[in-house]
Amino acid sequence: MGLGLLYLFDQRWKLDTDIPPLARRAVRNWVLGILAALVAWTSLSLALFRTPTTPTVRVAALHYDVGIPWSGVDKFGELTRQAAQAGARIIVWPEMAIEGDPQVTRTAEFRRLAAETNAYLALGYFVQVTERVWRNETTVLAPDGQFLGVYGKDHPVTFAGESSPTRGTYPVYNMPLGRIGTIICYDLDFTDTARRITRNGAQLILVPSHDWPQNCYEALYTPGLPRC
Repeated sequence: MGLGLLYLFDQRWKLDTDIPPLARRAVRNWVLGILAALVAWTSLSLALFRTPTTPTVRVAALHYDVGIPWSGVDKFGELTRQAAQAGARIIVWPEMAIEGDPQVTRTAEFRRLAAETNAYLALGYFVQVTERVWRNETTVLAPDGQFLGVYGKDHPVTFAGESSPTRGTYPVYNMPLGRIGTIICYDLDFTDTARRITRNGAQLILVPSHDWPQNCYEALYTPGLPRC
């Protein structure tokens, strides 16, 4: 197309008589070739276009704010109810939002919250093992009160003294909303963890995080899989 514009320019303004004009036949062939390629590309795109048929699920991601302590269970419970009222079916709590394993600590309270909101809760928590070692994990709690499994952070922030003694497994949960996996915060900075979860069949990956809001992406998506 640029060649055609140059040809028209030469026809109207001959700024340098020493330069021979563009050959009309060559310009015509190039323009027609480009137009044919454009038509073919557009036709192929329309032929391959398909309306997405994958299910849609509404997800809410909760995060720390000024004034919320590391263990803000009551505040996050309130936000969970608000998210459910807005239609969220999956609600992701931040990394280390709960001090203690929710399967042991305040378990009945969490089960009531999941049943009340009819939502799947991805709960980030930590458990102190020794003075220098703690479990940084997340579990998914179903509305019927069942804990679907536990994921341990795959990439602890070792330069900050973090450890992760339960890492190395990559569970995927079969749910009515799709096949769901989880990773945690710093795992986002590496491609291997998400790839392992995906190879295990995950369609949606939830990411509890405790990071600067500008750096947080609470879910990862793969083309052709459930959309949020």
